[in-house]
Amino acid sequence: MKLTIIGAGDAFGSGGNMNTCFHLKTSNIQLLIDCGATSLVALKKQEIEPADLDFILISHLHGDHFGGLPFLLLDLFRNNRKKTLTVIGPKGIQEKSLALLELLYPGIQTDLNLDLIQFQEYHQGQILETDFFRLQAFPVIH
Repeated sequence: MKLTIIGAGDAFGSGGNMNTCFHLKTSNIQLLIDCGATSLVALKKQEIEPADLDFILISHLHGDHFGGLPFLLLDLFRNNRKKTLTVIGPKGIQEKSLALLELLYPGIQTDLNLDLIQFQEYHQGQILETDFFRLQAFPVIH
């Protein structure tokens, strides 16, 4: 297992740091934990191919934690992604992600194969199981 810190900066890029994004690679999967607004640029700088991602876990719906998702999705489709990407996040993850995509690129959703994106919500205290990991969300002070 390899964890790469793609970004761990605040929402304002203080000190030139990128927004929150962590890349986890195992022998079976690749996933991101958060996808802040600067994530796509930071992934490419680290030479991590977004098309290889299997999961994106979003901790909460602030721009510095999920604002990069529309850019990442567009990059995946621009590169003709063929496998499903699962985006796991808090309540409203699908609606908020698609609304942000539509806000940034009006009408683009008709050009994308959104069937390749599976959205899944987690709920506080619930254990969410995939074939590769178990996830349990707890409230924290932000």
